[in-house]
Amino acid sequence: MEKIDKAEELMIGDWVDFGSFKRQVIQSDYCQDVNGDCILDGTRPIPLTDEILEANGFEKNSAKYYRIVIDKQMAGDGYETQEVAISEKGLLLIFTSVCDVRIPIKYVNQLQHALRLCNIDKEIIVKQ
Repeated sequence: MEKIDKAEELMIGDWVDFGSFKRQVIQSDYCQDVNGDCILDGTRPIPLTDEILEANGFEKNSAKYYRIVIDKQMAGDGYETQEVAISEKGLLLIFTSVCDVRIPIKYVNQLQHALRLCNIDKEIIVKQ
């Protein structure tokens, strides 16, 4: 499995695999250990699985896509519909009024980054 080479690839709140356990990155993880290495260097990304998607509200739309629709309250009485879909081949599709994204993803932290980029308020949870 791939390793995360540099801590700069991660953000606080990203889920990573520390080997014997999985958890979200916290600020103190960026501190150096006794050898001067960042604690996050060498952690593993968590593969995006059907189980993780389903546990986070994504529904299998067809044999090829997982999908979630989020209605975001806007100023006043309006709202915006945000749609996120992930194909079986790992193509992420996000459609909002300000964001139209089509990128390949394989890992939970990549999904988290894309959702933040498009200002989608969706917390991703991974069982530890």
